Amino acid sequence: MWNDEIVEEVRKSREAHAKKCDNNLQSIVADLQLQQRMDGRAVVSFISQNPQHENADLQESEK
Repeated sequence: MWNDEIVEEVRKSREAHAKKCDNNLQSIVADLQLQQRMDGRAVVSFISQNPQHENADLQESEK
């Protein structure tokens, strides 16, 4: 089987981070978002800024 050194490094890093967060997905996400804020990166939110627009899309798709 072929092994990629970069993939192995990423997997080791991911496993170490998960272990640091007790393998809790919510803790992992919160920690990554904290790192983003500390690095000055934007934390993306997919919540619609215009709920009326979402309803219009739903009504349009129901036709």
